[in-house]
Amino acid sequence: MFAFILLTLVAAPPENPLKAPEGWTSESIQLPPSFAPKMSLKGWEHVKFSPQMFDPESERFFSYVVCFETNRKKKMEPKAFGDQLLIYYRGLASTVSGGKVETGKFRWEWLDQKKPTEVKRGKLHWTEPFRTNKPQTLFIESRSWMHDDQLHIFMCVSSADWKHAVWKDLRRIRDQYVKKSDTAAAK
Repeated sequence: MFAFILLTLVAAPPENPLKAPEGWTSESIQLPPSFAPKMSLKGWEHVKFSPQMFDPESERFFSYVVCFETNRKKKMEPKAFGDQLLIYYRGLASTVSGGKVETGKFRWEWLDQKKPTEVKRGKLHWTEPFRTNKPQTLFIESRSWMHDDQLHIFMCVSSADWKHAVWKDLRRIRDQYVKKSDTAAAK
């Protein structure tokens, strides 16, 4: 009995550290998630969903932020991270759709950036499995850094392109979290 209680305490998710505007919902799950057990990243995934996340009629449909706080001790090459994203989204789509979505054609692409920057942009071409079961492009900004000897990866994700107003909210949440991490690291 004591071992069961101890295991329950160990597996309890930490408080979601992401701060978002009122109306955003959150979840924290262990990595790798049950829908993508082949992911090599281990740790915690913290998510904040926009209020219109699951409304296909909204301009903010499928807009959210996610932070992977991993136990990885070094940065990940972009190709390897793209492969991890494909494992994640293929598993998510397959699980949510009950295997009805064909995931083999999902594609990740990093975009060429003219100047070096901490934030990388990419697009995921997939089939949205929650509401529409239709092809969708997700616009993603990714930033990774080391904190307390652990790899953190923060992504802003939306079906709206980078010019849409939702990106102000997504980036604000990211920047607040990164600033908080930087402040903690400086102490």
